[in-house]
Amino acid sequence: MDLEVDHVLILGEGNFSFSVAFYKSDIINASSAYYKCRLCCTTFEDRLTCIDKYGAEETTANMEFLEGNDQVLLHNVDATNLVESLFQVDTRKFNKIIFNFPHTGRKAAIQKNRLLLKNFFISASNFVHPSSEVEVSLCAGQGGTPSDSKHRDPCNTWKIVEMATFGGFILTSAKPFDTEKYPDYRCTGRRGRGNSFLLQGAITHQFAQVKYPNTSTETLTIEKDLSYHLDELSLLKTRALYPPQYVIHVSFWINPNDSGKNCHQEFTFRRFQSLVRSLLGNLLVGIQLNDIYNETSSNRTSHCYQIDLQSHTCALSADDVKSLEARLRRELDACLCVTVR
Repeated sequence: MDLEVDHVLILGEGNFSFSVAFYKSDIINASSAYYKCRLCCTTFEDRLTCIDKYGAEETTANMEFLEGNDQVLLHNVDATNLVESLFQVDTRKFNKIIFNFPHTGRKAAIQKNRLLLKNFFISASNFVHPSSEVEVSLCAGQGGTPSDSKHRDPCNTWKIVEMATFGGFILTSAKPFDTEKYPDYRCTGRRGRGNSFLLQGAITHQFAQVKYPNTSTETLTIEKDLSYHLDELSLLKTRALYPPQYVIHVSFWINPNDSGKNCHQEFTFRRFQSLVRSLLGNLLVGIQLNDIYNETSSNRTSHCYQIDLQSHTCALSADDVKSLEARLRRELDACLCVTVR
């Protein structure tokens, strides 16, 4: 591949009709941001399987059209393992990565489709630069965002926004899939076969990579760690759309005048609140006291708090929240006169 030319990676093709449609709408369109970019069009299956499964005449014609116009076609590319799958390509960054209607091919495999998305975003994180776009289109209701025209219970969606955070991506746009822009696109691959599927109500999700910083450095507050990520996000001139919300539950015994515990200062809610704010910074949405329990035999009191957090400026994943919770528990135990439960 020519490293002097910008590239667009298209994953999960079947009959290559979307690649042809994208070539016609963007690559040879002088008004497009992707004018004269080079396409790298890929399939999960091998070449012969694609021809057999997705229609020999159409698939062959589309492949010949793309190859005839000097576009790159690759087969046996696993979207969840791009580092190994793209060994044929010089390791480089793509201006845009498109993954249309990913699916494991099984019915009612919600958890597996979430895992598919999660692993894709982790894999794609190695092939983007700060101005790259990652675009994933899903059928109606699958994504689980307010932009879906078909709403499902959260447990029945693929939670695309949450899965994207594992690769450090935030959602920047969610719009109906533009069938008018791609009139040559013929969707295929329903449940792993050559059948078509409904595009009505489908949503195209666009993502940008703004990774959450490493919180392992104890001397830095989260707010300070985020400062350089805010500079990155300012280039995008946007904030995260529908950022996931998280809850941390923390309970502890309050130990007034406990000579056996080497604590810096006794517990008060204001000190607790100040400690939480210093650690979470702008991530903190609120702190709520859920329960107080008095143990008469030991003359101790237990407090249970709910801490709500969310990030509008970078990709905060469930794994990041677990790390934050562990750090908060260590700080509570060290800085206040409490025993974390």
